[in-house]
Amino acid sequence: MLKTGFTLAPLACALALGGLALPSLVLAQNDAAAVHKVIEFNIPAGPLDEVLLSISQQSGHSIAFDPPLVEGRASRSIQGRLSQEQALGIALSGSQLGFSQTASGAVLIHRLTDTSTPAAAISSEPAAPRLKSVEVIGTRRSDVTALQSAAPVDVISNEKLERSGTDNLAKALETLVPSVNYPQVNGTDGVSSQRPVSLRGLASDQVLVLVNGKRRHASAFVNTKATLGRGSQAVDLSTIPVSAVDHIEVLRDGASAQYGSDAIAGVINIVLKEQDHGGAVQSTFGQYTKGDGFRRSVGGWTGFTLPGDGFLTLSGEGLRSERTSTGGTDGRQFYPTADAREADADRHWRYGSPGLEDWNLALNTGLSLNDAVDLYGFATYQDRTGESQATFRRPIDANNLVAVYPNGFLPLLDVRSRDASVTGGVKLRDDSLGSFDLSANFGRNRIDYHLSDSLNASLGPASPTSFNAGALINEQTNVGLDHVKEFKVGWGAGPLVFSSGLAWRNEAYEVIAGDLASWTHGTALPTRAGGAQGFPGTQDSDEGRYARHVFGGYLGLEQQVTDKLQLGLAGRSEHYDDFGTTTTGKFSVRYDLTPQWGLRSTVSSGYRAPTLGQIGTSATQTEFKAGDPTAYQVGTVSVNTPVARALGASDLKPEKSTSLSLGVVWQPLERASVSVDAYHIRIQDRIALSETLSGTQVSQILASQGYGNYSGVSFFTNALDTKTSGVDVAAHYRLDLDDASQLTLNGAFNYSKTQVTDIKDNPGPLAGTGITLINREALSYVESASPNTKLILGADWRKGAWQASFNTIRYGTYTLDSNLGEARDQTFSAQWVSNASVSYDISQALTLTLGGNNIFDSYPDKIDVANRFVGGRVAYQSISPAGAEGAFYYVKADYRF
Repeated sequence: MLKTGFTLAPLACALALGGLALPSLVLAQNDAAAVHKVIEFNIPAGPLDEVLLSISQQSGHSIAFDPPLVEGRASRSIQGRLSQEQALGIALSGSQLGFSQTASGAVLIHRLTDTSTPAAAISSEPAAPRLKSVEVIGTRRSDVTALQSAAPVDVISNEKLERSGTDNLAKALETLVPSVNYPQVNGTDGVSSQRPVSLRGLASDQVLVLVNGKRRHASAFVNTKATLGRGSQAVDLSTIPVSAVDHIEVLRDGASAQYGSDAIAGVINIVLKEQDHGGAVQSTFGQYTKGDGFRRSVGGWTGFTLPGDGFLTLSGEGLRSERTSTGGTDGRQFYPTADAREADADRHWRYGSPGLEDWNLALNTGLSLNDAVDLYGFATYQDRTGESQATFRRPIDANNLVAVYPNGFLPLLDVRSRDASVTGGVKLRDDSLGSFDLSANFGRNRIDYHLSDSLNASLGPASPTSFNAGALINEQTNVGLDHVKEFKVGWGAGPLVFSSGLAWRNEAYEVIAGDLASWTHGTALPTRAGGAQGFPGTQDSDEGRYARHVFGGYLGLEQQVTDKLQLGLAGRSEHYDDFGTTTTGKFSVRYDLTPQWGLRSTVSSGYRAPTLGQIGTSATQTEFKAGDPTAYQVGTVSVNTPVARALGASDLKPEKSTSLSLGVVWQPLERASVSVDAYHIRIQDRIALSETLSGTQVSQILASQGYGNYSGVSFFTNALDTKTSGVDVAAHYRLDLDDASQLTLNGAFNYSKTQVTDIKDNPGPLAGTGITLINREALSYVESASPNTKLILGADWRKGAWQASFNTIRYGTYTLDSNLGEARDQTFSAQWVSNASVSYDISQALTLTLGGNNIFDSYPDKIDVANRFVGGRVAYQSISPAGAEGAFYYVKADYRF
């Protein structure tokens, strides 16, 4: 029972049918003019009944509605200084509901008729911007919410993202969705500042990312390191500021037939704020309890009114985070025997998360030219520099020059990522033809590598100590036309929704060489290693630019066949000018056994095209062998190069998948829901990066083909078939307590297990050699190096000006196999990580928050002593899902205007 003026009461008897009284919420009385009073609203996206209740509670004005009228409908977030009328206009936008006002000032929610007044039309004040209907990813219907869909969808509000206590969108998502994995990988080559997000235990580039429903371009970074995400080229979610996000939709289901390449594990759709006034500013300061990793950030958004009920929302964030240092003690000898400096050597050289400086901007805008034509556009920009470290070069190391670094040196790599994207489009509506959406977007990511505190030992003491080590560029241009038309047919409980579309995409990838000194092998000291220590630069011979065009089209049919049954069918075909055509399909069904119980299932085929980065990546360096004056090349080469072909490399094919999901949805109470969804995904021709193939047999094969100057080669190949099985569980319960407080409880669980079902035979030249193309460690990154279980339990409490949140995550065990044999394999224990925050509204405009992440200072297992390297300094595995930095505490101030 609601307290402090909020009571449950029956609606007028006229709404009863056959003597059945339908309950409605009737909120405290107020005068008729109060609906126009402007106040501050801060309401996350959610079910419409909950949003209407929040509008009433925050405004103190009465709203009445019949619960079945709003059941199954959803609302966008409502933020900023608005009248109650404007807030209702946003909440009811696209719902086919309106409101009217009684003489006493009470607001009644009702269904629109041909002569009734739409939301926000009764006021002479400026109306809230006309927003698009609430649509859930995975369907073209506008009347389906996440809980009503035939496929599992998580909707994460901005409020939940903000309460996560992190400035990183990817990390925030990982703490809220159990099927999302975001390992805290450390190292050079951009791994630590380009950390990948994965879904349902699959690769990070097997999930499609959309922004406002439009395809997002991938990062230029291709992970060639021995770690999670090896071989992938993924989208970088951290390029979008958290403050710009209204909500995120995570479709946990294969969707290539609906959205194209990459959507094997699912789709992440980031929906940007649409605000025409008001704004907010946030400032956060925090640090790890060990005393490192000090972080300060500032961010915010503001809205502007444009003609034609238009809006312009600007958002931005700036972050500076100092490095962290984790690990053990380097027990190796540093100085020559009997050197007195050995006793005082610093054996705790820096190793941990990079220092970061990150600036993000976002713009979202839209306006109506008339009732039939809307224009829209959005753009993002990021400039981020991360400083990571290589391993320490001791004074006695062969590739140190004591004349330059008498006490050794620690190479530092600055990885600068500049990311930009712009999208524009027009939406057309016609009663007879349907709705059209014509759009175009361009995205570009450039990564530059700059090395400092290093040297090229082969150049001798004259070697530079800083280097421009090269750059990578990835570009993507999309043009699309989408069409949706509802047909009134003689069968079914709802219209037949027909969707179709055409798409054209241009992709480009470029590898740019570094300074000559960063990669050359000099003659001053030819027996020393060539190239910059820690990160040899990209050679001229590795440079290249790759491009392709993609044409595609899709068709879809959806219908609410009966009150209980909904069906969906989709098909898509895309042609790539470098490898040909792919065709995929999807069938979805949902049957509601009762108003509380529903069954849902999907069957689909999918694919992921090899990225141009996987096709074109080339990173080699020069080395010399003892007593041999020949300069040998070793490293990763493009699959199209003659040297790769000499070892049997062939054109990369698209990965192809089949996916099956089966789920049940239970709504035992109006504000409680539980869903359980099982899934099974098979992938053929999964792309992997081979090991560096070397040794006598490889040298002989290469020499026989005229490439005797190569001593070791790796390349991308369609090496694996895999199967992934799992289950997702999500539960939500919101209740009003007797002390006028609100408590929301959430629980979510994911189990996912991937197995390699087939390793392709070695290609012709390597057949029968016994050479391992994909080794044990690399296979474990696919099968077992991520936790196969993840449990999230959360509680959010609010009363008056106070709000508190608690969230705890259990990451299951994970195993890393060793190339040295089973005896060196290690299974890491499960780990609990808990986060908490307490907020107080000092005023309507200002909120202060104190919070902590990993508040109980939890750490993962250390690496077994036998497996530690660099003298034991690296004590924690970088694949740990929660990192090894310990507890982090912060204070945050939010100011709204």
